[in-house]
Amino acid sequence: MPRTLSIMAAIDKSNVSSGTAYIALLNIRVIDPTTKALVETIRVCHNNEDIVFQGENYVHTNFDLTFDEEAGEVGEASLSINDYSRTIRQKEDEIGGAIGSEVTVMIVSADHLEDNAEVTLNYSVTRSSAKDFKITWSLGGENALAMPMPRHRQYKDRCRWKYRSAECGYLGDMPTCNLTLDSGTNSCADHNNTVNFGGFPGLKS
Repeated sequence: MPRTLSIMAAIDKSNVSSGTAYIALLNIRVIDPTTKALVETIRVCHNNEDIVFQGENYVHTNFDLTFDEEAGEVGEASLSINDYSRTIRQKEDEIGGAIGSEVTVMIVSADHLEDNAEVTLNYSVTRSSAKDFKITWSLGGENALAMPMPRHRQYKDRCRWKYRSAECGYLGDMPTCNLTLDSGTNSCADHNNTVNFGGFPGLKS
């Protein structure tokens, strides 16, 4: 029997285990199925308030991206969106459906909204249905289950920054670093740079 896997559940699990908040965004390019022209770009976020990501405003709403998996194979992807304002439904009605419209799913860090997305997935709409205030789209495109969530792994005792990078911030004379917080004689502590340590010492082992 197939099981349904939710990308939002994966994000919530990551938020709890890492202590870092990640937000899912949708960038929807509404394409006229007849002319193939771009009609409008709609931006929404799965959050309790609107956010600005890289200069663009994303309106908060609830949505989920799910996958059916059976015997290790990923089947159909489905996107369900709460469209309380009927903005998307109205556009679908105007152009005769959303088939062929393009959906970009982005996972971003709430603390670094000026940076690039941690994960970016691109899809096209293959089927569409609507009931009450919910729109459901079947999607064709990338397999999110084959990608890390988020793409940067988090380690308790290892720094994720490149040595002497802007994030590392070290400007002293020591030529190397073992990328640990305080292990050995070449650690972040030995560099007097623990304030910029890129690991997550608070993670449980």
